[in-house]
Parts: sequence; structure tokens; C-alpha cells
Amino acid sequence: MAQEAWMMYRVVIAEDEPLARQVLIASIQWEDHGMTIVAEAANGQEAWDAYREHKPDLIITDIRMPVMNGLELIECIRKHDRSTKIVVLSCLDEFDRVRKAFTLGISDYISKLTMTTDEMQHLLSRISQEMALVPEAKKRPADSLEQLQVKENLLKDFMFRSRFSVQEFLLFAGDMGWRINHASPILLCLIEIDDYSKLLERYKDDYGLLTKMSVLNVLDELLNDCAAGEVIYDNHNRYIVVFSSRRQQGDGQLQDELRDALERIRFAFTDYFGATLSIGVSEVYTGYANLRVMYRESRSALRRKFVLGASRTIGAQADLEDELSREAERAFAEMMNGWHMAHPQLEQQLKASVHEFLRRDEWEQGPVIDFFQLLLQMPIHVLKLSREHAWDHFQHYSSRLRQANSLREACETFTEYAHRTMQLREASPVWSREVMEAIRYMEREYCEEVTLTKLSSHVKLSSNYLGAMFKKETGFSPIEYLIQYRIVKAKELIAETDQRTYEIAEQVGISDYSYFSRMFKKMVGVSPSEYRKMHRYNDRWSEAEDEDQA
Repeated sequence: MAQEAWMMYRVVIAEDEPLARQVLIASIQWEDHGMTIVAEAANGQEAWDAYREHKPDLIITDIRMPVMNGLELIECIRKHDRSTKIVVLSCLDEFDRVRKAFTLGISDYISKLTMTTDEMQHLLSRISQEMALVPEAKKRPADSLEQLQVKENLLKDFMFRSRFSVQEFLLFAGDMGWRINHASPILLCLIEIDDYSKLLERYKDDYGLLTKMSVLNVLDELLNDCAAGEVIYDNHNRYIVVFSSRRQQGDGQLQDELRDALERIRFAFTDYFGATLSIGVSEVYTGYANLRVMYRESRSALRRKFVLGASRTIGAQADLEDELSREAERAFAEMMNGWHMAHPQLEQQLKASVHEFLRRDEWEQGPVIDFFQLLLQMPIHVLKLSREHAWDHFQHYSSRLRQANSLREACETFTEYAHRTMQLREASPVWSREVMEAIRYMEREYCEEVTLTKLSSHVKLSSNYLGAMFKKETGFSPIEYLIQYRIVKAKELIAETDQRTYEIAEQVGISDYSYFSRMFKKMVGVSPSEYRKMHRYNDRWSEAEDEDQA
């Protein structure tokens, strides 16, 4: 239900270009954010008059405007109050003006040339949530909250979008009084809150904003107390800490100092939030120019927690690879030792597949879960279960595996699945000899041209009879089964090789690449190129991931 007008946040739009102003107003569903436009202004003077008349909660203003420009408007407003939210519309060549706007006190800025509707919607959603939480946020001054958001945007724009040069970023950091000695050794950490959903439930924080502000507050105070460093929100349950020392010192001393700081942070989180942390740490570098590389290293280190376990600090060192392999082999060995299946052939085939996977040394979460998804199909095929009886069972465990947070959890889930599948077999009809022979033929000849005529000839049945029998026992037509199997093989090749996707399509028996792409997206949920990006163990920034999910 829409809010009553008197309950909505009042917004003033100040933009001297009429078309740009109307596009901004028309492209946003303001009511969805609890907002209403109370005035439009073609220059700063009109915006100032509208401010005095309406006392808006939010002003969105251009910087360059006639009569009174955006900076003069902000200066006038800030002489009267510090609580009105102000968002600046800027161009790429307005660095000095944007920098000045920060010193006057703005909530955010957005580039006019690259602004998208989704980006503006996201910004307005955040501001609306912040305004709704003002009563609960009294413990932190409004100026401090604004500064945290501006600091986050600046660092992300520098690291992920390259909107500023190193020299420009140094000026911003100096303006904001950052506690970083950029000329000394620097480390970057990614701090991830384990079991984050439970934390939100405990504090009844549906949006996560109160939790975010509390976490930032605790981290900021601890960094100020124990060393020089800055913290910003990254995404969901993750925070970025850029860490340096107040004193000039070597890499080893900095790492020792960081270790002490992280212990204090862990203790504080256990004490304040009842939560544990997983932390990824970069190598040591000097200067802001390497922040992007440091972020990448920290992400890579943090992803290792899927195998090594949560609630620990993981470095970017290459010597961890041996520990990763040992831990993975231990987890898989415990899984296989716990099977004790009453079907020797199935157990033998499962173990052979596991040993083959172990030789790959692929311990990222994506490839491991993909392997388990393929492994799920083996009991159904070996035990000859019908799709009618096995489909819901398969889907349930497939979903649970996708949600697994660790390798051990995935192993335990699969073991449970394997035993439940054995139990399911007792109450399920098995596939006929002809259907099993047809399946073996398709899985052997899938890269060649396979037709229903060839298939029926191979099993010595008529095409119509085989088609009806196959559909009844498996739930698929023979051709549907063949396409699914080809897509499974294509997924393996896309993830594991650098072959072009049209070559892979031909290799798995689909010569029409357009058809291959359509079927791949229909069955996998993403295009072949998107699937490959997901499995490059991936060097994308978390900021890019957020934008994909938006």
C-alpha cells in the first residue's frame, strides 16, 4: 500500500537542463522509496527558495547551474542544517567541484553521464532506509554517518571503476583525514561475518542497515585505537579494511601488528555480536596504486575458507596450496569411508569419480559444487531409478548442495543423499534393459549424430515403442535426455578448457550454435559465456558481482 503524502520523504530536484530533469523524475518510481517530489528547480536560487518553503528531506542537485550553482546551494543549506540529505549530480571533468562538495557535507554523488536507473534506484533505496533508521542511529552523529558512506563510495570508485587517478584519490583521502600512511607498507583485509543470516535474525534487522552501521562503528573504533587503518562496507556480510601503521616499519612488523589488531577485532565481535569472522589478507604493498591487486588477493584468500573452514585468517601465500589439498583429500576420504553402501558397483563408480576429481586440484567453491551436482546423477543411473520417483529427491539435495558453505558440509550432504537414494531404490521401479541400453548408447555416442531411428535400431525396438517406453520410465523423451547429457558435457568443457564455445557445441554433437546457446541457457540458467566467467576462479571484483545481482 502506498504511503500517505504527508508521511513521505520530500524531495527537491535541481537541474538546469529540462530534459535531464524530466528524465530523472519520470524514470524513478519515487513512491516505492517512500518519496515524493515537492519541487523542481532550474537553478540554485530556485532550489534554495524550494528548500526554505518545503524543508525537504532530500535534495538532488547538479553542480553547474545558473544564478546560484550547486556548491553555493549546498553551502547555504549547510549553514542552516546538517540533516538534509544531498546527492550531487556530477560530470567526469568536475573533480575539483565534487571534492569541494565533499568538504561541505553531501550524502553521495553520482555521474550524470554513466548514471543508470538501477544505480539511482539503489542509491534512493539506501538513503530511504537510512532516513527511516534515524531514531535508532542517534548514537552516531549524522556527519559521521555521511562520511562513512562517502568514504565507501570514494574507495569503490577508485578501486573498482577507476574514476580517479592515484593523485586525485590522495587528495580525497587527505581531505577526509584518512588514517593511512600511503608511503608506508599497506595490507588489505576482507572481513566476512560467518552465519550472517543468523545475526540479522537475532537483531531483527531485515534490511541489515543497523547491523552494517554497528559493525562499521566497532571496526572504526578498534582500528583507531590499535593502529592506522580505514574500514568500508564491501557487500552483504563483508567489509574492507585497509591497514597500515603509524610508524615506518618493515613488512614483518606490519604483519605482526595486523595479527594483534585482528585478534582484538575477533574478540570484540564475539563479545558484542556473538559472531565469528573469516578474514582474507593480501600481501604487503606500498601505496594506493596497488589496492585493486590487494583486493583481488584478499578475495582469493577468503574463498579458500570453503575448504579450510570458517572462523580463521587466511593469507594470500602460495604455500597454502598444500594445506588446501590435504584438507580436501581428508574431507573426501572421510566421506567415502562413511558410505558402506549395499551396492558395490555404485560405491566403486562414485569413488573412481572422486579420485579423478582430486587429481584436478580445483578447490574453489564453484567447481567443487559443480562436481557434486554431477555426482548426484550417478546413483540414479546406476540404480536405474525412474525420474518419477527420483526427481523431487534429486532436486532437494541439489538445492542443499548449492547452499553448502563448506566442503565438509557438501560431503555430509552427499553422503546423506547417497544413503537416502539407496533406501528410495527399494520402493522404486527400475529401468528396463532396453532403456538402459539406449542410455548407454547415447552417453557413448553423444558427440556423433544420434537419431531416434538409430537408437531404436540399436535396441531392436520400433521408434514409437522405444519413445513411449523411455518417456514412461525416465520422464524424458530419448532426445530430451540426449540434449541434457550433451549440455552436462559442455559444462565440463567450458569450465575446464579454453576452447571456444562454438567448438565445444560441435564437440558435444550440436552443430547449430544458436540452438546450443538457447538450450544451454534454458537448462543451466546462464549463457555459455556467463558460465565460463563464473568458473574462471574468478578475478572479478565483488562490486561487479553486486551489479550483476541487482
